Amino acid sequence: MKISYKHKNIILGVFLTLLILISNQLAFKKTKNKIKICKNYKEQLMLKDEAPSRINKLKNQLELFGSEDKFSSIDLLKTVSLSCEKNKLKIIHFSKPKIQQEGIYLISNNIITVRGNFINTLKTISKLEEYGTVISLIFEKKRSVKTKQYILITNIEFQNISKHEN
Repeated sequence: MKISYKHKNIILGVFLTLLILISNQLAFKKTKNKIKICKNYKEQLMLKDEAPSRINKLKNQLELFGSEDKFSSIDLLKTVSLSCEKNKLKIIHFSKPKIQQEGIYLISNNIITVRGNFINTLKTISKLEEYGTVISLIFEKKRSVKTKQYILITNIEFQNISKHEN
């Protein structure tokens, strides 16, 4: 069976085109993988740059936890109420602390709900961060039925860690 030059060139062209397409696909896959790896490295670099400040903050918190003064929920309530009074906020709800023990540390979580404007709420949250960690914030905008105005309600989840002595 003889194949003419025309058919040989067509077959060669098809195989060459397929070869080019397959090699491009492989190259694109490798490039996409390299881009993902590069992004991952950039994220790790960003975390590395933030690490010293995070370490200092954690050291300060550990020094606070290791001190003889234990920060109780009563102290937290006093701090929150003074800050809310100063910033013209209203405490809607203050939950009982949920206490867990992790090794030699006691972890206390409180949920505090306040009502007021945004800037004053941020000032109160800033004051709270001196005594522990604010681990969650939920801002809700609701319309008051009585006044027909919008009000801001903020749920603050506060966490405090202290050493547990037997």
